[in-house]
Amino acid sequence: MDSSVLLALLIMLLLATLAMPIIQVAPVIKASSSTAITLDASEGYVGDYVTVSGSGFNPGKDVAFTWGDNNFANLGFISHMPMFQRPSIYAAGGVRTDALGNFVVQLQVPKLTRGTYAIVASDTENSGTASFTIKPLMKIRNEYAYTKHGSVQTPEDFTSSANYIDLFLAEGFVGDQLALQLSGFGNGEMVEVKMGTIKIGDFAVGSGTAEGYLFDTSTAGGVPQMPGGDYTVSATGSLSGITASATFKVKPEMFLAKQTTPPPYPMAFPWIYSSGSFGLGWYSSVGTAVDSQFMFEATGLDGTAIQSVNLTFTSGSLTCTLSGILTISDVGSTQGITTSTAPFTTTSPFGVNSPVANISEALTSGTLLSVVITTSGAGGATFTFPNQLFASSASTSETAGSLIWLEGEGEITSSGSHLSDIVDNKDELVGTGLKAGTTFWVRTTYSSGTTVLKTDEDAVVGDTLTWIDQATQPLCYYDADGNSAWDVGEDVYQDIDNSGNVTVNDKRINTVVVGGNTYWPWSTVAGAAADVAKTLVKFETAKHPAKDTVWYDTVYLDYNSDNKVSAGDVRISFDREYNFGSLSADNNGFLAARITIPSRPGGGKEYNVGCWNFVTDGGVQAGNSVTMQVQALLDRSTPIRYQSTLYVTEGSSVTILEKDFSGTNRSKYSWLEST
Repeated sequence: MDSSVLLALLIMLLLATLAMPIIQVAPVIKASSSTAITLDASEGYVGDYVTVSGSGFNPGKDVAFTWGDNNFANLGFISHMPMFQRPSIYAAGGVRTDALGNFVVQLQVPKLTRGTYAIVASDTENSGTASFTIKPLMKIRNEYAYTKHGSVQTPEDFTSSANYIDLFLAEGFVGDQLALQLSGFGNGEMVEVKMGTIKIGDFAVGSGTAEGYLFDTSTAGGVPQMPGGDYTVSATGSLSGITASATFKVKPEMFLAKQTTPPPYPMAFPWIYSSGSFGLGWYSSVGTAVDSQFMFEATGLDGTAIQSVNLTFTSGSLTCTLSGILTISDVGSTQGITTSTAPFTTTSPFGVNSPVANISEALTSGTLLSVVITTSGAGGATFTFPNQLFASSASTSETAGSLIWLEGEGEITSSGSHLSDIVDNKDELVGTGLKAGTTFWVRTTYSSGTTVLKTDEDAVVGDTLTWIDQATQPLCYYDADGNSAWDVGEDVYQDIDNSGNVTVNDKRINTVVVGGNTYWPWSTVAGAAADVAKTLVKFETAKHPAKDTVWYDTVYLDYNSDNKVSAGDVRISFDREYNFGSLSADNNGFLAARITIPSRPGGGKEYNVGCWNFVTDGGVQAGNSVTMQVQALLDRSTPIRYQSTLYVTEGSSVTILEKDFSGTNRSKYSWLEST
């Protein structure tokens, strides 16, 4: 053959080879030789998660589950499932196998009665079976979820949710509402629940998709009257005989009578959880003089009688003398505690025979006392009740008093002068050495001479300001140091007759102290007043002295000339803003208030809180101010322990509940676009 022809044939063969499609052979996927499922646990309780691992099924097929005689899709849900293993819409409650015919998912143990159940996984051609035993379970918790004299364990908003019952406390005081969860009992039967030997009640568990299950807070009732201690709580099914148990601690609690003005006392007082109460019933006072007395009742005690009452404090201790009925009932309560006066009702447990303790030595006003009760007889013991009783001596001065933060949900300095907390949390504020019988308003306050910031409450509200006519009734000051400028602390007046001197009918804008006399803000000058004839200097018209008539003629310098309270203005008079509520000091000059942190700009912003006293002509602050720092919070509507990381992708929408970012006085839902 001619070499040129041979070369042409070779070239044609090569071109034909390149034009042919290339065929790739995939490796052979071999499924397991046998179909099976395994569980990571063979027994557990309703609500637990069991991991199911499957192998040997058809690759890429939907697998359905049955639990006993029930289709699992009707009982529970599957979690921890990769996207590629999610079943088709026709296989709800199932899983799709991977390319090897395998899967791993978690099933939540459904609400079924006690017993051993077959779990079957099937792809219609292959199936695997394993067994799981459901055990009966009872959980009993304090429905309030936190102790009355301690830190909050979980927000109040979630106290009636079964999802968070493990955050509740398995302890409480007599009368505390109980949360009860039962599972694994007989279908629709009644279950008797006892705390020790005392029956709490009979409860009907569910049927159908809630077989043998109950979560209850409405009819579980309260902790029964019984001596303090650890108790076994038992649950017994009336038809099945199924039993379960848990433990619950009953804690001792002391109640103090509210000291009224004028005596006699005691009187009915608001319990901490009664509707709308602002004062705290469990805090009270004792006078500082020898033989001053306080009245008390208690629950959760042990023993047969009160043997002694001691008071301990930072610098020492003292023993009280006792009177009244000191015996303790067989349910661990003093005689005034009955079913009708149990805690959290508005009926007072106090009466003429309630135990009374007299102090044996003088105390310093403001001393925080711990009450130590020792009982005698069978089971006698010592019980300590801290942070409930204060020594306080009533003052005759309108401005006297001492405030401290005592305890609550936030972080409080050891001195009680500073609180840091988030909106809607609750903290306790107490005052001692106040004027007895006086009604005080607990408010946020701003001092005279302070400059308004854009996040201050009066700036956020933006009250209208009315300029004072400096030509006819000018705002003036007494230039005490002669420097031709108003300095903080110098007396301010409205010169009603424009005389240039303090005269009758002029108005004092701040507190004036002169010649041993004290005159309150917004008081009217009388003829014999000690400040009459003082020379006055007008504020410059360009500074726009103005009144905020919403708040009792609070006076500003409207530097912005915008006729409203705004950043940069200066407060001439003392200003008070947010009102927490009002209370009257008892006959020892003592009060206690439960403060709910208000929805105000936060992010670390601090506010002064004080007791505002509306005296005859105006208002003054009694005692010192304490600081309230409001922290910002992204509230994802779950207790912190249950919050998880939130991942978002570009352009996705996220709902965030805004609570008090600096510069924002609102609480609302906003849609934020991620970038």
